[in-house]
Amino acid sequence: MDEHEPLVSTNTSNPPPAQITTASLVRRGFSLPFIALGFFLLYLFGSTSRSNDLRLGQSRLIDAQLQESLVLGNLTYEQNATRYSSDLRTIFNAMMNVGHAPVFYSDIAGQFKGKWELLPFSKNISELLGQHSRKTVDESPSLEFPKESVSETASQGNMDLTAGGKFSFTIISNKTSNEDILYINGNMNIDDGYNSFDSTLHGLHFKRNGSIYLESAVDESELFLHNIPKMMLDPHSFQSALSVIRSINMDYLNTLKKQLDNGMIIEHVDTSGTSSAKCRFLLFMQLQPLPAKLQDILDLENVQNEGVYVIQPPQLLADMALLSPNCNSSLKSIQLRGIKNSIFISLNHNAGVFIAILTLIELVLTTRQMQQLSSLSARTKISPMTMGMMIILDAYMCIVLISIALMFPELFSPFVAASFLKFCLFSVFEMRYLFAVIQARRRDGSDSLERSFLFRVCIMFLMHSLWIPQVVSNAKRNTWRAFNRSFVIGTSITRFLLPLYAWYYQDIIIASQSLPSAKILWALAVFISIQVGVLILQDVQGPRIFIPQQLFPQTYDYHPAFPPLSNNESISLQMDTIADSEIDSNQSIYPPTSSNTFYSTTATRRTHAITYEKEALSSRTELEDRHCAICFTEITTVTSDHPFFSTERLKYMVTPCNHLFHSECLERWMEVKLECPVCRSDLPPVY
Repeated sequence: MDEHEPLVSTNTSNPPPAQITTASLVRRGFSLPFIALGFFLLYLFGSTSRSNDLRLGQSRLIDAQLQESLVLGNLTYEQNATRYSSDLRTIFNAMMNVGHAPVFYSDIAGQFKGKWELLPFSKNISELLGQHSRKTVDESPSLEFPKESVSETASQGNMDLTAGGKFSFTIISNKTSNEDILYINGNMNIDDGYNSFDSTLHGLHFKRNGSIYLESAVDESELFLHNIPKMMLDPHSFQSALSVIRSINMDYLNTLKKQLDNGMIIEHVDTSGTSSAKCRFLLFMQLQPLPAKLQDILDLENVQNEGVYVIQPPQLLADMALLSPNCNSSLKSIQLRGIKNSIFISLNHNAGVFIAILTLIELVLTTRQMQQLSSLSARTKISPMTMGMMIILDAYMCIVLISIALMFPELFSPFVAASFLKFCLFSVFEMRYLFAVIQARRRDGSDSLERSFLFRVCIMFLMHSLWIPQVVSNAKRNTWRAFNRSFVIGTSITRFLLPLYAWYYQDIIIASQSLPSAKILWALAVFISIQVGVLILQDVQGPRIFIPQQLFPQTYDYHPAFPPLSNNESISLQMDTIADSEIDSNQSIYPPTSSNTFYSTTATRRTHAITYEKEALSSRTELEDRHCAICFTEITTVTSDHPFFSTERLKYMVTPCNHLFHSECLERWMEVKLECPVCRSDLPPVY
């Protein structure tokens, strides 16, 4: 075989490209601009609607920050500071006893890892924090944790917070108006050996004494700036923290206003995850003094970013106590080990260089393999599957390296270089060698599978089966509307147009013997249409419309049936009442993003909620004057004998605590928080 012979053969029975006229090509592609225009209009319509929703959410976020400013303006140490018990103060004093003139790192941004164990107390955590006697201001009802007894562990989910486990968190430091105080935010993970849950945290770092006060919550929307000053142990720290928090809130408020004016809308991201644990923690952290002089540490932090160490960086260590009132749990972590971001970046910079060197070695070995074993007989001995696995691995590594380079600007140079070398390895050398191996095995007659017509058809249908996993997931989890309908239809059409285009212009396509026939394309179109149709049917009729109910485990049905009532049956409606002086009846209720938590007080929601007795729920046929507690508009319910019951019942939802809402309103709420807008009860996910 001549080494310059083409690796991919073409079908000689097709007419040469010269026989295809320009007019024919133009006539065949005449409809392509109209298809592109249709997709552009579809995208424009969807993006406009999305932009309006984001602007509304941004406005609510600004309103909440204005309310936050009012709350911060009314805080005082005498009325709002946490009244810690003597047991807690003894622990805090022992933890913060760091000796005379200690030396600490001024910036601790980085990662901390360690082990946690139970911190036993004879009293409930709420009593230790003095929440039974704390005075709260009217503007901040969300500061109160749920009152739970020791036996009430629903917030723990499947977590065991008694046996010990692993603990880690990552934090970022931000400068504030006080040069001695840093604002900290980040993420935390608690693992008990079998289960784990993530949460978001924020707080303040006092650089002079190395003390850190943090608050964590599973959902970021449950974190509030005005909770941080309340954690302080003395009046001086309270006033310093309050001044800094007020400045942070004002800066954030101004930033939101500028973003709204400039059209830069930030979408709220749900950070609650899928964990069943909903524990909120108060974290008290104390850095351990460094065995070095203050000037040496200052010099070290000044030159560390340049990669030059005046001394060997001391180990970053800390002790921590964690208190969770809603889970009634108290934990401690001793000798937490931390690694600063500057050191982390330096180590990963070296890792990027090391990967680049390894890839260069692989490039040299691959080129030698291609040169030494370039004969036809040698290529037939090589397995295409082995080469394919090597290509997949190197392509995956290329994607990982370029992702790291984009996420960490400090690591861009070494990782993008390593990614480029990986790209050259698999795309230029390994792919070329794979084609040569396949060509050699075809001549040898040992690749009947690769050349088989059935194999190519199966691969094509497998590549266009992308909606089948979503259909199965919808049926298994009893969910729907995972994708926008325009996205499903548009993506399916665009992916089908590529093989259609190749078939339509097969006279000028290389390796046209591998192209599908018209019958296969029709079958492929029907196959894709069936997938899209099933997805749309699940959105309209329900995700389990075509599967027997007994095949799946029972889950809570948010759309219950309303059977007709007999003449002697009655309907019982109960309206929770609250004094008019405590609420504003004209105030609207929004989902609990960080933008509107202050407007979504329990008292306000209960005023407009409709509560149904459990006995009446199974036998009512029609409810009069029903209104959604979120949007305040009327809700239309249907009975089981309604001709369109299967579709109409999906328009309303009834929670396990027997509160009625519009489906759209409650689903938007549950995208942010899995609790009832009226009574704060936990809600099961919409499976």
